[in-house]
Amino acid sequence: MIEDVRVRELADEIIKAQRREIKEMEWLINEIRENGTVETEEEKEKRPVPKYTGSIEKETKETKDQPVPTKSTDQFW
Repeated sequence: MIEDVRVRELADEIIKAQRREIKEMEWLINEIRENGTVETEEEKEKRPVPKYTGSIEKETKETKDQPVPTKSTDQFW
Protein backbone atom coordinates (compact mmCIF):
# COMPACT_ATOMS: atom_id res chain seq x y z
CA MET A 1 0.00 0.00 0.00
CA ILE A 2 1.29 3.46 -0.90
CA GLU A 3 1.12 5.80 2.08
CA ASP A 4 2.63 8.98 0.60
CA VAL A 5 -0.19 11.01 -0.96
CA ARG A 6 2.12 12.45 -3.61
CA VAL A 7 3.25 9.03 -4.74
CA ARG A 8 -0.35 7.73 -4.75
CA GLU A 9 -1.49 10.64 -6.94
CA LEU A 10 1.36 10.09 -9.39
CA ALA A 11 0.70 6.35 -9.48
CA ASP A 12 -3.00 6.97 -10.17
CA GLU A 13 -2.18 9.33 -13.04
CA ILE A 14 0.21 6.78 -14.55
CA ILE A 15 -2.45 4.07 -14.30
CA LYS A 16 -5.05 6.29 -15.98
CA ALA A 17 -2.66 7.16 -18.81
CA GLN A 18 -1.79 3.52 -19.39
CA ARG A 19 -5.45 2.49 -19.48
CA ARG A 20 -6.19 5.23 -22.03
CA GLU A 21 -3.22 4.19 -24.14
CA ILE A 22 -4.30 0.53 -24.05
CA LYS A 23 -7.80 1.51 -25.25
CA GLU A 24 -6.28 3.60 -28.04
CA MET A 25 -4.06 0.67 -29.10
CA GLU A 26 -7.03 -1.73 -29.08
CA TRP A 27 -8.94 0.70 -31.29
CA LEU A 28 -6.00 1.09 -33.67
CA ILE A 29 -5.49 -2.67 -33.99
CA ASN A 30 -9.15 -3.17 -34.84
CA GLU A 31 -9.25 -0.20 -37.23
CA ILE A 32 -6.16 -1.51 -39.05
CA ARG A 33 -7.71 -4.99 -39.33
CA GLU A 34 -10.81 -3.43 -40.81
CA ASN A 35 -9.28 -0.78 -43.10
CA GLY A 36 -5.59 -1.56 -43.51
CA THR A 37 -2.56 0.47 -42.51
CA VAL A 38 -2.12 4.22 -42.79
CA GLU A 39 1.06 5.02 -44.67
CA THR A 40 0.84 8.74 -45.45
CA GLU A 41 0.12 11.93 -43.53
CA GLU A 42 -2.92 12.47 -45.77
CA GLU A 43 -4.38 9.08 -44.80
CA LYS A 44 -3.55 9.77 -41.15
CA GLU A 45 -5.63 12.96 -41.23
CA LYS A 46 -8.57 11.09 -42.78
CA ARG A 47 -8.43 8.32 -40.16
CA PRO A 48 -7.59 9.96 -36.81
CA VAL A 49 -7.61 8.08 -33.52
CA PRO A 50 -10.70 9.20 -31.59
CA LYS A 51 -10.35 10.77 -28.16
CA TYR A 52 -11.10 8.33 -25.37
CA THR A 53 -14.12 9.42 -23.34
CA GLY A 54 -14.91 6.25 -21.41
CA SER A 55 -14.21 5.46 -17.79
CA ILE A 56 -10.65 4.71 -16.80
CA GLU A 57 -11.41 4.56 -13.10
CA LYS A 58 -12.23 0.84 -12.92
CA GLU A 59 -9.64 -1.66 -11.89
CA THR A 60 -8.05 -3.52 -14.78
CA LYS A 61 -9.06 -6.87 -13.29
CA GLU A 62 -12.71 -5.78 -13.39
CA THR A 63 -12.60 -4.88 -17.07
CA LYS A 64 -10.34 -7.58 -18.48
CA ASP A 65 -13.26 -9.92 -19.19
CA GLN A 66 -15.22 -7.33 -21.13
CA PRO A 67 -15.15 -7.89 -24.89
CA VAL A 68 -12.81 -5.83 -27.01
CA PRO A 69 -14.59 -4.20 -29.95
CA THR A 70 -13.97 -6.10 -33.17
CA LYS A 71 -14.54 -3.17 -35.51
CA SER A 72 -13.36 0.41 -35.33
CA THR A 73 -16.99 1.53 -35.36
CA ASP A 74 -17.87 -0.46 -32.22
CA GLN A 75 -18.48 1.75 -29.20
CA PHE A 76 -16.17 1.83 -26.25
CA TRP A 77 -15.12 5.44 -26.54
